[in-house]
Amino acid sequence: MATNCRRKPRYGREDKLLKLLNKIPDKKTREDILHIVHNAIIEHPNAYIIILDKNGTFLFENKSFHGVPLNEVIGSSHLSNFDGRVNHKDTKLMDTIFKKALKGETGNAEGELADGRKVAGSFIPVKKNGKVCYVVIIVYEITYQKEIEKLKKTKQLYEKQIKDVVVTRVRVPSGICEYISPSFKNVFGWEAKEGMDARSLFLSKLHPDFRDEMAEKWTKLLNGDVPSAIIYQAKTKTKGYRWFYEAYSGVYDEKGKLVGIDCVIQDITEQKELEEKFKDLQEKFNRILKEGKIALFTIRYNEKDKDSIIGTSIIFTDSIKNITGYDAKDFHDDPELWMKIIYAEDFNAMIDRYASQLRKGNKIDLTFRCIRKDGFICKIKTWGKIFRDKEGKPICVEGIAIDITDKDVYDKLLNHFAKKLAENESEVSLELFYIQ
Repeated sequence: MATNCRRKPRYGREDKLLKLLNKIPDKKTREDILHIVHNAIIEHPNAYIIILDKNGTFLFENKSFHGVPLNEVIGSSHLSNFDGRVNHKDTKLMDTIFKKALKGETGNAEGELADGRKVAGSFIPVKKNGKVCYVVIIVYEITYQKEIEKLKKTKQLYEKQIKDVVVTRVRVPSGICEYISPSFKNVFGWEAKEGMDARSLFLSKLHPDFRDEMAEKWTKLLNGDVPSAIIYQAKTKTKGYRWFYEAYSGVYDEKGKLVGIDCVIQDITEQKELEEKFKDLQEKFNRILKEGKIALFTIRYNEKDKDSIIGTSIIFTDSIKNITGYDAKDFHDDPELWMKIIYAEDFNAMIDRYASQLRKGNKIDLTFRCIRKDGFICKIKTWGKIFRDKEGKPICVEGIAIDITDKDVYDKLLNHFAKKLAENESEVSLELFYIQ
């Protein structure tokens, strides 16, 4: 039976898209939009398709990916109703990419909806006479793809760990190896069956420096004295001597008697080498701090002096004496000492610069001259980071001070030499190396 029902508008359906396209007089523009939509549907059948004009007004949306009813979206400014639906940072990102699209750039982004779904999108500009008049946004969900990628990474990490870790079980007190994982070959180079006689292989391949110590520990281990872990060096079949970390856990029967030991062995050679490099660098750094003309410092500020540049206290490393002639204790006892020794001609400019950086910056960068304890003048360069409280007031400044007096002299020397060389390229003597 026929009915005379009035059809409700179908926002986002094909007829709505055709209705929009019919309003666009330029044939090429219509074809460009249809081409983009057609390709999007082929590549992502479930894609969300949005068309905005150059002012960011919603003209078309096939379905709502953000949860806002379509009849509330069409005709409104883009992103205006998205608060609480799309993560705030991603909303700002979408706005940024939209603005780039208005300049003719195709942009891509990934984001997350408030309900946890992950989406990816492309912002494709549509031009008329060289100017962008529409932006087509293709959005598609990638939640499952991201989960799969995460699982793949977890699987790869697990497989790598299993591949590079040896698991064994040794009977107590016989020392017979009941089980050894196939990864034994990857780590040590021998077949797993060769590692079943664990004690003889283990002791024979140990680095000489560890044999006596490890033989004693092995005996104690088989007698029930199970350490948590040991570190040693042993020879592998193909890679020479390597460092290993071996962790232990006891295996007990129903009566609580120790019947076996599970061992987990991991090659830590790379970590050891990094530790040694770090130790070497640390020793060099400490030597520089002790003997060189470089010092670390901390200036602390409390509540009452957060508007002052002096600070409650200033702490220097001992090497400050190499720069100024004053001990670190001298500065600690008198927080104003560092200001008192500033060369008079540099004082006002240096204090103004420091006050300005302390007031509104996140770092300090100062160069000034000081009068050393012995009366000589030195030149100091300081860098530092300013740490602030919630109100933006300084809490402390952590930094480094370097004596650049010699550098200054060398720079003058080089400039002098360059000047003389330019004046007379044909006659250059050693006397030019001396400042006259």
